[in-house]
Amino acid sequence: MKPIIRYTGTVAVSAIVAFAAAAYLIGPPAGAEPAPQTVPQPAQTTTTGAVPAPTVQQVDKGAASSSAPGEPRPDKPGVQAGDAKTEGPSAGSAAANGAATPGQGSAAGSGAGSAAEPAKPGKPSIAEVPCEGEVPSKTLKGVVNAEVETNSVIKFEMPAGVDGEPDNAASAGLTLKPGQATCVRFAKAGTFLYHSSGKLHGAITARAWYDIEVEQPVQDLVGGNFWMPDAVNQTAEESDVMYYSVLGLSAFFFTAIAAAIIYFVIKYRHRPGHKPQPSAAHNDAMEITWTVIPTIIVVFLFWYGWRSYIHVVTPPNKAVEIDVLAWRWNWQFTHANGVTDSDLHIPVNTPVRLVMTSKDVLHSFYSPVMRVK
Repeated sequence: MKPIIRYTGTVAVSAIVAFAAAAYLIGPPAGAEPAPQTVPQPAQTTTTGAVPAPTVQQVDKGAASSSAPGEPRPDKPGVQAGDAKTEGPSAGSAAANGAATPGQGSAAGSGAGSAAEPAKPGKPSIAEVPCEGEVPSKTLKGVVNAEVETNSVIKFEMPAGVDGEPDNAASAGLTLKPGQATCVRFAKAGTFLYHSSGKLHGAITARAWYDIEVEQPVQDLVGGNFWMPDAVNQTAEESDVMYYSVLGLSAFFFTAIAAAIIYFVIKYRHRPGHKPQPSAAHNDAMEITWTVIPTIIVVFLFWYGWRSYIHVVTPPNKAVEIDVLAWRWNWQFTHANGVTDSDLHIPVNTPVRLVMTSKDVLHSFYSPVMRVK
């Protein structure tokens, strides 16, 4: 029994020390967090002029599915989904009940129509906003054709001598002055037509972020290597470290053990004139060495892998829920705003929680670029 007790004690002591060292060096696993709640996501803005990252909100699926395609993103102020209120041709016009009060008819201007006239269905409702304190999602210079997201702030920078006027009442709400910067928000989907006094014509198409993203061409990811494709999420780094650690250790021990076997086979091969010698019955130093070192390695791998796993499977309380429905040869993704697609669209810099069900049998959902299965 002494060898068994000695071996068991060596493993136990090594494991305890290794667990303590791993917890100190790597850190404890993340604690459980509350379940996802219905909360808006933080605004995603950029100063590079690119389309901002799509951000969605936990909303009632039935209400979301009946909303208009121009439903604004909830991280921006403005007209909310399902709100019956519509903005008039200008920020300071229109009585709330739709009837113009005396003296207001001329103030609206003859080009914009009646002050109480609501925006036409399907056309963007445009409101000028102060540029101070706003980070525009896109900057446009001059009279141009462009595509923008609904409910996003767009900055127009007009050169000297170039102005901008709406083409019709449906496109009212934007007047660009020459040599100045103007910020506006497009609250609804549609096409905004405008022109300059120099007969330059432009068209701004406002669409929901998911309509823009779904038409983006699929691009081959760059930056990957022979073993892994390029990663698109934060937790992929921990998974890659784990993979390369196990791969490196496996290659090292395979080479070391194979080299030792070849060496011993050659050195102790049977040769004429050499008598066989008895093997050593026991070696405490060797036994402790090949017990302690593998135990420490395995404990560190377990601790790091467990810590990474807890991090992945415990979503923050602001995670966006996406329903995943699987059946034979198909995947269906229902996003938080009610949009259903066969492709998975993930907002940038936003935690996501996948809620998966199946119509028929068990299916394996694997996303290589996210290292999630």
